[in-house]
This record gives sequence, C-alpha cells and structure tokens, in this order.
Amino acid sequence: MTRKVKRAICFPIIAFLLIVLIAANVAAGIFAGAITNYFSGGVNIDFNSDSIQQTLQQSDELVRTLAEDSIVLLKNQEDEDGNPALPFDEGETKVNLFGFSAYDPSDAASFDGFLMKGIGSGSSTISESKAITLQDALTENGIEYNTDLEAIYDDFEVGRGSAADNAYWLDEPDITDAQFDAAQEYSDIAIVVFSRLGGENIGEQPHSQTQGAVNENKTYLQITDPEQELLDNVTERFGKVIVLLNTSNAMHCGFLDDEGVDAAMYVGLTGQSGATAIGEILKGETLKGKPISPSGKLSDLYSYDPSNDPAYNNTESAGSGDSGTNIQYSEGLYYGYRWYETADAEGYFEAQGSSYEEQVQFPFGFGLSYTEFEWDLLSVEIGEEEVALGSAGSLTDSNKNTEITVTVLVTNTGDTAGKDVVQLYYTPEYIEGEIEKAEVNLLDFDKTVALDPGQSEELTLTFTAYDMASFDATDANDNGRATYELDAGTYTISLRTDSHTLKMNGADQMANATVDFTIDEDIVFSEDPVTGEAIETRFTGETAYAGVPIDGSTAGVTQEYLSRADFAGTFPDEQAPLPTEAAEANRIAAEWYDPSYDTDTAPTQGVDNGENALMVTYTDEEGSLQYDYDLFAILSDYDAEEWDTLLDQIEVSELVNLVHNSGFFNPAIESVGKQQQADFDGPAGFNTNSLSGDWGGSTVTDTWTAYPCECLLGCSWNKDLMLQMGLSMGVEANATGINGWYAPGINLHRTNYTSRNYEYYSEDPILSGNLAANVIHGAKINGLYCYMKHFVVSESGPNGRDWNTWLPEQVLREIYLKPFELSVKEGGSNAVMSSFNNLGSIWTGANHALLTDILRTEWGFQGTVVTDWSMGGEPGTMNTRQGIRAGNDIWLNPMGFTLGGGLDTSDPTDIVCARRAAHNVLYTLVDTIYYNHTFDHDSLDTIFNANVGVADRAESFAWWIILLVVIDVAAVAGLVVWTVFLVKPKKEKVR
Repeated sequence: MTRKVKRAICFPIIAFLLIVLIAANVAAGIFAGAITNYFSGGVNIDFNSDSIQQTLQQSDELVRTLAEDSIVLLKNQEDEDGNPALPFDEGETKVNLFGFSAYDPSDAASFDGFLMKGIGSGSSTISESKAITLQDALTENGIEYNTDLEAIYDDFEVGRGSAADNAYWLDEPDITDAQFDAAQEYSDIAIVVFSRLGGENIGEQPHSQTQGAVNENKTYLQITDPEQELLDNVTERFGKVIVLLNTSNAMHCGFLDDEGVDAAMYVGLTGQSGATAIGEILKGETLKGKPISPSGKLSDLYSYDPSNDPAYNNTESAGSGDSGTNIQYSEGLYYGYRWYETADAEGYFEAQGSSYEEQVQFPFGFGLSYTEFEWDLLSVEIGEEEVALGSAGSLTDSNKNTEITVTVLVTNTGDTAGKDVVQLYYTPEYIEGEIEKAEVNLLDFDKTVALDPGQSEELTLTFTAYDMASFDATDANDNGRATYELDAGTYTISLRTDSHTLKMNGADQMANATVDFTIDEDIVFSEDPVTGEAIETRFTGETAYAGVPIDGSTAGVTQEYLSRADFAGTFPDEQAPLPTEAAEANRIAAEWYDPSYDTDTAPTQGVDNGENALMVTYTDEEGSLQYDYDLFAILSDYDAEEWDTLLDQIEVSELVNLVHNSGFFNPAIESVGKQQQADFDGPAGFNTNSLSGDWGGSTVTDTWTAYPCECLLGCSWNKDLMLQMGLSMGVEANATGINGWYAPGINLHRTNYTSRNYEYYSEDPILSGNLAANVIHGAKINGLYCYMKHFVVSESGPNGRDWNTWLPEQVLREIYLKPFELSVKEGGSNAVMSSFNNLGSIWTGANHALLTDILRTEWGFQGTVVTDWSMGGEPGTMNTRQGIRAGNDIWLNPMGFTLGGGLDTSDPTDIVCARRAAHNVLYTLVDTIYYNHTFDHDSLDTIFNANVGVADRAESFAWWIILLVVIDVAAVAGLVVWTVFLVKPKKEKVR
C-alpha cells in the first residue's frame, strides 16, 4: 500500500476518533451528575445487617396484608345446593391454570407472565428472592396445579418479552381436545387469568388490538377472540371456573356474566408477595391458619362498555402545529360513578332505550364477602347537637365549619370472620341550569377490623358542610358570589355498600340508610375553613391567571362541557377539536411575565454567622453527626426570624446549584450543614431510577420492598393500613439513608384507558386523598417526606410535556385538586411534585395561581415543590426563571442538563426566589425530622418505628472523571503519535 493511500484511509479514521472523543467528553459533561450517581451514588449501607433484614421482613408481611385487604371478590355463584364457589371446600386442593398470564414471568423484572408491577417510574424493583407469583402462591397455600398444562404454556413462544414496545401483546396457545380431557381428569376446577398492563410513556391503552391476536375492532381492554375461545372451552368442560383479573386497568368484563364463570376476583398488580393473598382467599384461610374473607371494594366503576363513558373520546390528546398538544376534560364533573349515578337520576339511560343495570356491571365501591354484615346507624351529631334519626338536621352559616359525626355499628351476622367497609355519600340540592352537581358523591368511609361472627365494631365517619360545597366559579346561581357554596335546599347523606346501593337493614330501613340536612339560605365560604385565607376564583373569566381561562373560553375551545341540564345535547361523542386560538394562548403562556415579582435589591448571601446557625453540629458518643434539635424547634416555625440568619449564610452558588440540580440526590449546602439528601421514586416502593446497582456492596434488586401498585391498594379502602404503609416506608428509608419519596401518586383514573392508572388509587378524589393523606402522615412520622404527585391534571399516561389541559375551574377544584388538598390538610404534606403538563396553557410549575395562591396561601402548604423530570433546554416549557417566580423550588435534573432559562445570578429577583426555594427545601427537612423527633411513637399500634438520625452521606467521589482524563490523555497521545507517523517523511534507505 502506498504512503498516499495509507494517509487517505487513516486521516478520516483519526478525524472520526477525535470527533467521538470530543462528543464523549461533551456528553460526560452534560450527564456528569447521573454518571456520578450511577457509579458512586450509593450510601454505604449493608443490606445484610440484622436490623435492615428485620425491617424488610416486616414490610414483606405488610405487602401480603395489603393484598389481603385489597383483592376484590366480584362474583361468587352458588351451585344448585346453595353452596358458593368460593372458598374452596377442604378437599379441593388441585386446580388447572389457564391463560398465558397464569404462569411465571421469565424473571421478576419481566411482563411476560403473571403481572406484579407496571412499567416506568411508578413501578418497583422486585427481587427474584422475594417474588411470589401465582404459582408460588398456590403452592405455599397447599393448592397443587397441573404441571402438564404448565409445560404447554412454557413451550408457547409469543415473542412479546418484557420490553415496553411489545408489552401489549395478547395471545393464547392452542390447546387440543386431548389436552383439555387430560386436564379434566386432573381436576374439575379451572382458574383462568386475564392480564392487562399499564405503564409510563408507552402510550394510552390502545383502542385496538394490534399485537398478537390482532382485532382492529376490539380495544386492548376487551377480551380477545383467543381468550374468549379459551374461556368458552373452559366453562363448557369444568365444573368450577374462577377468573382472576391481573390488570392495571379496568377491563370490559361482560364475559363474567357467563353462567359458566362461577367466581371472579380482581387481583390487580400484587407487588413482590401480595399474590400470597390470592391463594389464601381461594382457601378462605391465611397461611397462619386464620379465616379470611375478601374485603376489597372497587376503587373504580366497571361499566359494560367504557366507550360509552363521557371521557372516553378525550382520553388521548390532539395536537397540530402552532396549536400544540391539547386535551379537553369535556366531561366536566361527570365521569366514572358520578356520571352513571347522575345520568340514572336524570332518566338519561331510559331515554336512550337502556338502563343503569345494562350500563353498569359493578358500581364504584362494589365488593363481595364470604360473610354478611348488618349496620345500625347509632347517631348523627352536628358538633354537640344530636340529629334525631328520621328527622332532618339544619345547616347554617353559623355551624358550617362544625364537624358532623355519623356513628355506625357494624355487626358480622355471617358464619366466618371478615371485614366490612362503611361508605358515606351525599346527594346535593341541584337546581337545573345553575351550579353543576353530581347526584352521588363520596363523603367519607371507614373499614372495620376483622370481626368474628357475632362481633361488632363502632365506626365514626366525619365531615363538614365544606365537604359538600360546590365551587361556583361563574356565579351560576346568581347570588353575587363565586366561591365554594351550598345552595339552599336539602342535602341528603346516605350509607351505601357501593355508589348505587343503599344499606337497607334494621327496623326502620330508610332511617338507617339516609339523613337529610336542610339549608334555608345559601351557605357561602369566603374563607378557607382550615386556614382562614380568602378563597377566590383564580382561573376563570377576565381575572384568570395570565389572562388565559383554563376552560379555554378565550382559546377557541368549541366542544361544550357536559351539563346536567342537557346531557343528550352536550355529551362529547367525539374527540374535542383543536382550540382555534390555542396558538395565541401558547404564545401568551411562553411570554408570560409577572412584574410584581421584581425587586431591585438582592439579599446578602455568604454571611458567616458561626456554628449557631448550622443544622448539624453535634456528635454522639460514637462520633456520629446529630441534628441540632434546639435549632429545629425554632425553625419548625416557618416564619421564625432565625430563618434569616440561617439563609444569610448560604452562598449564591449553593442556591443556584440547589435549584438547578435536585434530582434523586439534592445537593448538600455546606454553609448551613445540610447534608446531601436522597429522594427516590416510586409509588409502589423505592426503585432505582438513575442509580447504580451497588449500595454498600449489595445490589439494589435485593433491597427495598416492592408493594402492590396503587390501583390495587385503592381497593383496600383502609386508612389504617395506608398509615402502616407510610410508616413502613419511613423505616426502610431511615435504615437505608433515604430522605424523600416521589410518591404517592394521586392523579385520578379519569378513564379506563389511561396507561398510568396503576400508579394512582382511584377514580374518586375523596378515596384517593384520604388514602394518600394517611400514607404521607405515616411516612412523616418516621422521618420520610413525600412529594405527592403530579400536581395537577396529569391523568394522561404519556408524560404530557407542554400539553394544554382545558377544564372548568369548578371541576379542577372539586375533583382534581381535592386529593392534594386533603393530603395537605389531613396528611401534613410538605413536598409536592408539579406536573409536565399545562393548566390551560400555563405550565403547572410556572403557575403562581396554582403553586402560591392556592397551594401555599389558601391551603397553607409549607414546603418544597419539585418539577417532574427536567430535560434541560426548555425555555418555553419548564423555564426555571418563570417556575421559581411562581413557587416551583427545585428542578428534578439528575442528568445535569443545562436548564433553559436558568437562573441569572446578576438578577436580584432570581436570587430572592432562589433563597426562598432554599428556605422551602430546608423547611421540608426540618419539619419532617422535628415531627419524627417530637411524635409520640408509643401512641401508635405498629411495629414500624424509626428515630431518624443524620445519614453519613458524603458527596460522592467522581472517580470516573479521573479515569476519563487518563483515557483522554492516552487517546490524544495515541492519535498524535499516529498522525506524526503518517506525516513524517520516510527515511531513505542507505545503499
């Protein structure tokens, strides 16, 4: 080869390698934080220590208990002798398992078998050593399964794997008549499992079946043709057929009406060991030999055809060009059970030639039991005043803030032990054409302990008039007020077993089921009943924040919102068209700037105030760091003057770093003694986003507990168990050096087809809010703060970055804000995660009316607001300068991106806002740790107690940078030598 040819080949290679080297170094700079976390971001924790192993064992027991309380018995048919299909008789110990999802996935992280978790950040990391599948659950409960059938499914290759791009694959193997005959000989009992998977960033649940058993005319949540064929074969051949719904989303379940289906249970996504409860409930006995009856209640309504739901056609977003991506909540208040109960009350279904019973298969709150219960309404009291049963109570402006208590005696009148849920609903006074109101609305609920036959328990449910108030954003009742109100008239509370069924028992059945309250004059809430702060419309009409009403009235929203005054004429029977003025609304939002934030004077930072203002100063006898609880006692008052002394010490560079780079590990602030804090996902237990697999020599897959997903936990209707889960999370966090938790998820199941439903509890804000509040409170007791998420109207499965979300302010207030409000007021929440999407056309993280006027002012929230995952370079979507002015404190930026619209250290306003953000972040830590320190732990009946200390967490040493420099030097040297060799003149040979 000639020298010229060598150069022609080698120089391009050298240039290419140099470009790769430069690109690698640029990428390393951008992702420095994530790389450091990956290689050395762990805490020096030995997961094999006795104390941590004991904690994890106790948490695993809780996982099983949670599933026991949450699994819902949907059907339990009696045979001709009056014997129910479940629980199994003593001799029924063998079963046949049918359905691809009845069998073990290829590993605990996969989705190609029985489902234990969903996809994405809301899922949990399940250890192989802790995973209990359906097969495991049957075995440990003494139930054998047909291994010949298992071999058929093992040989069946569907090719769907566990990856998100083929997670929606649906198919079943062909089973021959001979194989069915052999299965019949093995056992006359068949269990059929149907699974449906949900997850983050994999799109909404498909409206057609396009993978595996393709049927474009059926949706993903309908039974497939092969599944129906399988079910038909099984019901024809076996004497007892049980269907298990192993799903993240409510399926179309009309097939359960088949008389050949004897029993059915919703088992959800069970976490690491929750499947154990399936075997226990099939037997009617726990592993500990105690009787068990299913006590879960549905957290969503199951309609026969969810495509008839008002929200169905607007499940997915629409978008084009300058209009951006838009989604309209055209159903208004009327979705889920609120729609079906209200439409039934208005005669809508009858007018359509149908009925409630033909539309609804299982109401919200439905769930069967192996035993029976009788309820006796003992008393209803407005404060100290008792309401005579059978007569009406009176609500007035003077007693509108008085707590109303409803006391119910629940007695187990059956033959086996069980738990029951008392559900309290209200029906408001509705005036046609005025304020929109649903006919039936959950007010409160409670659950008994396990009651033996003949045993009773008193339950007390509470509420105030505010809990029944409607938000009249447009003064629809023409009384000159636009706030929370109760119209004059009659408000009826009712005790129900589900959203549709009154609990009718006792001598005077109606008196035992309903109580009326009369209101002579409108009751108006001008101030928040908890904080006393003024309540104002924030997003409606001419005074709407940034001049863009969130109902889209100035953005060209053309689809009417569903109205009770004309259900037939306003029903959204197609997807809402793009708002005609959305592009202009987007422009206003992108350019929005509120000059009232401006200040000319920057605070003085970096002041040396001595050790008296350090958060961590002491050491114990072993030399470990300790929090300064004397200082914390002072700083537990958010407005204490001593905060200024502390905040003065922080350097500007520390403020900027805190705001810009707080993802999973938010930075230490050495000037005030703040350690680096670890904040982890996700709602089903700590997972491993952006972290290495090495925490002190243990792999993360062998560590934290993977709880059942919230879609199943919502069916527990158990506030006490949710408190226990929060306590348990706090103990695990304390044991492994975690401070914060990106959870719970409290968006709502707006439709069946939202793919992230598995991360959220329910369609109902009251159920969701009460469960979340107890989780948050329990975690806080044990020193873990919770970022409730995603604030707000982030129901969509795809991460709705920069999506415009249109809905009336009344709907926002009464439905989508309500679980967050309850979490703040009842749960003591001190951290929240804003959402990707826009409220109207304003990003939630840059919406002052949302984050400051409502969250911090009306509700009295004190603490931190973090963004969802920030990708950097986002001057128009997650703009730092807009967000921090609105009340968003820190950016979840684990990849170390350069943020679009990053803070300007020469701008006094930026520094003032960054200082406020530091105040909020530090307050969250102080409030949580001091609450743990002062809480009376002996007052709780729990095994989960943690006294929080300071984690010995030094800043991670980025050793990989040294390695990168060495590689750079060696690579550059090599390229230089190569180049010199190529260009150096060739030495003439001496002849």
